[in-house]
Amino acid sequence: MSPTALRGALGFLTRLPVGRDEATWEAFVQSPATFPVVGYLVGALVALPFLLPAPAPTVALAFPVAVYAATGITHLDGVADLGDAAVVHGDAAARRAVLKDSALGVGGTVALVAVVLGLATAAFALAEAAVSTG
Repeated sequence: MSPTALRGALGFLTRLPVGRDEATWEAFVQSPATFPVVGYLVGALVALPFLLPAPAPTVALAFPVAVYAATGITHLDGVADLGDAAVVHGDAAARRAVLKDSALGVGGTVALVAVVLGLATAAFALAEAAVSTG
């Protein structure tokens, strides 16, 4: 795994300012082993709120913020598209058309709320468990 491939993976999968260019992208595409490496790094970064000496509700808010600060909001755009496509009446072509539509519908809104609320709820439970065992 080359440093260029790792830089390409970091550039694609995170918002870290590592520089993004064609060479790093091509190196990343040729080296899928960079995915887990970047995954561990992102996991460590987004776990930082759990180290804060703060009440569980604060950690629960800080965790989703850390996730989207590290990875970017484009992931949420995909969640919204998927939620909108899931509730479309019609065939597969109609569902694919919704994936390209930039409007946010009810399905996308519900999907976004579920994902962000799920992250915050999980963070709250983890923070509470840490306090009760620590």
